[in-house]
Amino acid sequence: MEGFLLSNEVFFDRTSKIGILPADLALSNDVTGPNLRASGVEFDVRKASPHEAYGELDFNVVNAKEGDAYSKTLRRMREIWESLNIIEEALENA
Repeated sequence: MEGFLLSNEVFFDRTSKIGILPADLALSNDVTGPNLRASGVEFDVRKASPHEAYGELDFNVVNAKEGDAYSKTLRRMREIWESLNIIEEALENA
């Protein structure tokens, strides 16, 4: 599904440079979470203020720079893979 969606020219044309949210605007409007990271701000509350076992896990904060609809989708896809890595690491350390 990921390959089909992200390599689809029509999807790219319809989402690239659409709905751009620059980092400064995201920050000034208190945007958080995935939309903030899609604007290029590398902030994840699981790293900044870890709770439960997050402090013991080694994971990447997935972000994008463009802030458009395509980068938000790309970032979400990458975050799915990173979430699977977190789960795998948690199970190994359990």
